[in-house]
Amino acid sequence: MLAEVTKFGYLPYQFEARLAIGETEMQSGKSSTGRPRLEALEKDARGKVFFLIARKAAAAAKGSS
Repeated sequence: MLAEVTKFGYLPYQFEARLAIGETEMQSGKSSTGRPRLEALEKDARGKVFFLIARKAAAAAKGSS
């Protein structure tokens, strides 16, 4: 799904997909991949004024939802 929404430029859906992947990685004990993914998402989302996604990514990176 992430590849498809990226291909067509659907930024809100891309951010949602990245958030879901990062949250899943964190919940699966893969914080070494999940945390950097979520931190990058937070930065990207803030830069595009998607503050809710940015806050959710920051919270997920810290291990809370």
